[in-house]
Amino acid sequence: MNTKLVLLIITCLLLYIIYVLSFSKKERRKTIDLNILKELPQLEVDLELLAKSIWLKHNENLAQVYYEFVEKTPSGELLPEDSKPLTAENVTQETAEIPATSSTSEPEKEKTTHTFNDQITKQIWEEFVLPYHSVYESQNALPLIKEGLLVLEQKGDCPSLTGVSPGENPEIELEELNIYKEILSKVSLKNHTYHVINISVNKIKTNFNNYENHIPRVVVTALYHDLGKIPEYWLSGGKKAHQYVSANLLSAVATSNNAKPFWLDEVIQIIREHHIPNPSNTFAKILQEADRKARLLEISQHLSDFSIKPFESWFSVKELLDDLAEVVNEDRFGSKWYAFSFKDVIYVRPEKLVELADEQRRRKKVLCEELLGEKEKYQIVYKILEILQAENVLLESRTSKTPKPQKFRIHRNDGRVFELYLVPVKMSVYDDNTIKKIKNRLGVTYFSSIVNVTST
Repeated sequence: MNTKLVLLIITCLLLYIIYVLSFSKKERRKTIDLNILKELPQLEVDLELLAKSIWLKHNENLAQVYYEFVEKTPSGELLPEDSKPLTAENVTQETAEIPATSSTSEPEKEKTTHTFNDQITKQIWEEFVLPYHSVYESQNALPLIKEGLLVLEQKGDCPSLTGVSPGENPEIELEELNIYKEILSKVSLKNHTYHVINISVNKIKTNFNNYENHIPRVVVTALYHDLGKIPEYWLSGGKKAHQYVSANLLSAVATSNNAKPFWLDEVIQIIREHHIPNPSNTFAKILQEADRKARLLEISQHLSDFSIKPFESWFSVKELLDDLAEVVNEDRFGSKWYAFSFKDVIYVRPEKLVELADEQRRRKKVLCEELLGEKEKYQIVYKILEILQAENVLLESRTSKTPKPQKFRIHRNDGRVFELYLVPVKMSVYDDNTIKKIKNRLGVTYFSSIVNVTST
């Protein structure tokens, strides 16, 4: 054999050996014994846990949709935009089959027990938390309730008003309720908080279907709305308005407990703004109304001879006009005058009508929600004007059918002109003797210098 042939044979043998070895490895990879997987530990993942961690956290808006409410009453005052009253046509079978969530079974009672030493906090827990425990739990609101109640129990014996101590700047709430300062400073924060929670819950029970789903949101709002009045919190917050301190406290509790219901941000904003008049949010309206009604209740408990009545039940147009006649053309020696007459019309400052109504209220020993604080008094003037218009007391406006203060120019004999918003009352609503007294007073006062009154 020559050398070339020997080399060729050796090369072929080497290639064959390499091929056989390579094929053997592939076969071994294909025929690994899969029974070894049986020896690995088996993992079971709960579907609800998987949904919470992967899907639900990206779909919190679904919870908001589920807990949307409808109002039972047809008034529409608390009905939010884009919602419809519950009727036979729009109640679906799926909605009808939602199980009640407020009952607490015997095995669950061990989980729901919580010890509070104070009578008021214990009462809040037993009346407004325990019956709806599963709803609080499903909305992750229990930590907020428990910690808020503990704070109220330990620190809630302070006054329910801030700024009442010497040297403290009064807050807007105290300025509005200043005439009741002495009474309300004796009401503890615990008592006031209970009243607001109780009234809020009764409000939604009366007006909403499926009200149980709203209990946690309403109770958390009422529980925290004034906790910022606790002296150590208020002082550590730089004596900011208590509503901001209260909102920050709720935010901190939610963060530290990782308890953030889908409505948390909304409730924080409601608490922060609960002294701003005319809120658009339905639950903000509930809190403001409950806060006012709680104050009326607390005042009436200390003024036992006063009774709580709605405005229309005690207000008298005749008494208002009799009181007004006594101040028309009254020269107050440089102070702000109340009303003057010109020709056959009496022009009245709108705020004076409110003051006269409030004087009538006090004479009759009545407490009235519409006249509780300063901001309410500015709103009640429109109700007074509506009543006066219905009684044909007002001079009709040329620009608006809705009764409201009108802008007038007052021309004096020295050439000076003043513009003021006034309410024009017909002189003819009085008898001849009263008209004579009013006009006689005009001749010796500052108002004799008026030569013309024109509407703008």
